[in-house]
Amino acid sequence: MPETMVGGQYTREHDAADPDQGLAELMSGQVRGARPAFGVYRPAAEKGGLLAVTGVYGKIRDPSAALRELVKLLDRRDGDPVIRIGPKTITPAGSDEPLQCRVVSRTIPVTNTRSLDMTCSWADSSTVAHVAQGLLPSTHPNPNETDLNAFAAKVNQIRDEVRDS
Repeated sequence: MPETMVGGQYTREHDAADPDQGLAELMSGQVRGARPAFGVYRPAAEKGGLLAVTGVYGKIRDPSAALRELVKLLDRRDGDPVIRIGPKTITPAGSDEPLQCRVVSRTIPVTNTRSLDMTCSWADSSTVAHVAQGLLPSTHPNPNETDLNAFAAKVNQIRDEVRDS
């Protein structure tokens, strides 16, 4: 994973967990030669929550099926979050590749508090990935106040930065 994302707006946290080999194993039916990827990024500015990128690289026969499987596995891992908005298919300006985006609320196990997250996911012939950003309660207490189109534009940049060539 790159050290920075979105033109330096996010910097990688090196004390975050390692990529989940178990996720790659679970995705092996969809991704041949599955290699996990994971990174947590802190915003350079103090506003905005942490950004997490989770995915699997390899040879993907059916990107749509791989995307459905990844989202299902991550939802199960995250305690079946409540979908507040979406999923919406968004194709950011300047791209011809759609993203599947939504806003979810979930319980954070360690603190037993609720989190509101924006997420966008995609799959292509070599990558299936999910990007989530937690929203700070003080900045976006209401899911209807989120801007999924702006988040999708950011994830489009991230997609270009992490894509396995």
